[in-house]
Amino acid sequence: MHPSDPGILRLLSTNDMPSAIQTTTVLARLAALTKEVEDLQRILSPLRRVPLDIIGEILVSAMEGIEMNLAGRERLLDLCLVCKAWRAAALQTHRLWGDVIVSATMLDKEAYGPLGTWIRRAGSTFKNVTLFTGCQVAETPGCLDIGFDDNGTPKQASWEAGKCGGMHPAVVGLFVHGPVPDRMVFFCESEDCVINLADRLKAFESHTNLLPQGSGGDAPMTTTSTSSWDILKSLHVRCSSEGRGGIKGLSDNLSVALTDFLLHTDDDVAYYTSLQVPPTTLHNLTCFSIAIDSAPVEFYVDVLRHCTNLETLTIEDPRELVWDFGNLSRPPLSPRSEDFAPAILPRLRTLVLTGAYVAELDFIRTPGLVNLHLKDLTAVDRLDPVRLFQPVGDTRALDASQLRSIGQQGHCTLRNLTLEDGTVDFRMLARGLLPLQSLEYLGMSGMRVDVEYLAMLIAEAVVEIKPVESGVRQAMWQ
Repeated sequence: MHPSDPGILRLLSTNDMPSAIQTTTVLARLAALTKEVEDLQRILSPLRRVPLDIIGEILVSAMEGIEMNLAGRERLLDLCLVCKAWRAAALQTHRLWGDVIVSATMLDKEAYGPLGTWIRRAGSTFKNVTLFTGCQVAETPGCLDIGFDDNGTPKQASWEAGKCGGMHPAVVGLFVHGPVPDRMVFFCESEDCVINLADRLKAFESHTNLLPQGSGGDAPMTTTSTSSWDILKSLHVRCSSEGRGGIKGLSDNLSVALTDFLLHTDDDVAYYTSLQVPPTTLHNLTCFSIAIDSAPVEFYVDVLRHCTNLETLTIEDPRELVWDFGNLSRPPLSPRSEDFAPAILPRLRTLVLTGAYVAELDFIRTPGLVNLHLKDLTAVDRLDPVRLFQPVGDTRALDASQLRSIGQQGHCTLRNLTLEDGTVDFRMLARGLLPLQSLEYLGMSGMRVDVEYLAMLIAEAVVEIKPVESGVRQAMWQ
């Protein structure tokens, strides 16, 4: 019997009792309508109404910290295969596609042939190119043989493994043909790789910009435009050994338009008095990350004095000794010494210390600091004139006096404090947080506390809670 049968339709206008067959038909119809209502409600589900740009931000968070190598690309493509909405959101979120990781030993293969085309078609997308050069310092001088053809194009010769990847024609072509990458990241053996690329680009500009003045054949030749290297705004350099030019050679070849600079190197610069970067370049930086092995505190202070426009500062400290007395010609700098002049960073908003001693906070003044992130507080305790850590076994515990000094130095705008991978005394931490009246967020990850001390805190809390509970129970019975 169909629901539109006259016998069933008649029941809608009468009080007659339905038959067994009619009851079964009506129940089946109700089940079908319920299923149809559920299907229609799913169409109006909040998940379906989430804008694509929000889904794109979710995908960006899911891909955060993942290198865009072959495995990273496959993961992103897997997310695009979930549904059409995710694919559309991923395609319109250009930040997901702005990172390219290139291995110099594979630049001659067809897989990296479209690299220059991708750069030219990327438009306004933030283009982050990471280059693993695979070069060797001993063979670096041999890679300077590549020249240009009559049209000013780098010769596309086959590249031998071990030579400087920064001199590869495909890498040079990224700057010569098409827009300059927004960020260039070098993972190289030494700073010479970056120096060679900068020299080659300047040589190319000199080759193409020698224009005749006038119509005569003997007209003088003059250079007319700046190198494409000089308009690079973001440069990250991670190298494992010192090359011929060293840090000074790298400093002399930095882009004049640089605003974001990362330098991680194992060079022993304890004998250097400064980074030897021009003060004008340091003044233009808004984001600076530095990690140099065996660098004394004076090194950081001398550099940061010129970084008056910094908004984000990261110090990753791989050294085992904070104060290297063997390499210093004078006693280590102390914030209480007469010669001490702190580095003032008026615009700094975010400070990240990774493996660095928190005592470096005593040597800078950051009146606008909002975010402070202390990471890797587990290094072995060493000779340190300024006692900022207290030894707990073979680890170090953060001394709350350092946090109190933040408030005393005028860090009244600090809102976010994050502690990661270390040992903390919660009681001293609480005392140190009292002067930080503007603090809104406290995050701790991988922090350790003495089990006996934690048990004591729990016991004290139980003693304080029990009288309250007994009083509440008495009130309930009354």
